Amino acid sequence: MEYAVDNLLVGRAGGREDSPALVFIMTDGKSLESDKAVVMAAQRLQSTAAKVIALGITEQVDAQQLRVVAGPDANVFLLSDFAGLNPGLIATLGTDFACAEQSTTVEPPPCNPDVVVVLDVSGSVGQANFQLTIEFVKEITAALPSKCSSSSSSYGW
Repeated sequence: MEYAVDNLLVGRAGGREDSPALVFIMTDGKSLESDKAVVMAAQRLQSTAAKVIALGITEQVDAQQLRVVAGPDANVFLLSDFAGLNPGLIATLGTDFACAEQSTTVEPPPCNPDVVVVLDVSGSVGQANFQLTIEFVKEITAALPSKCSSSSSSYGW
């Protein structure tokens, strides 16, 4: 999360001040950092005004920790396994997630969010599940409006 704040949601990395930001955090477990460190990193991420979506995959996730990271329950999605990363989930998420809170006018401005995907690549994910994750990220990217900016990062070596 801190890497996303410091390196991906900034102008030098393509972050645009006039665009909403959408951050997907994907994990299959619980952070090895202390609860205090997770709270502090989540607060830094939320201070950017980015909409944070947490995708917890497998029963090993700490749902409470994901709520700390993403905020409202509506921003936390729990999947029993990596097979849940499919086009149906993208349809559930929608491609205008970051834009939902924009003020509505007669003709709303186009929404082209800056999208950041933070991937868990720890050994528990495994090669086959990592491939499913990559395919899901490709599908997210393909579903976004054409003028979106996107980037990704990984953690858990």
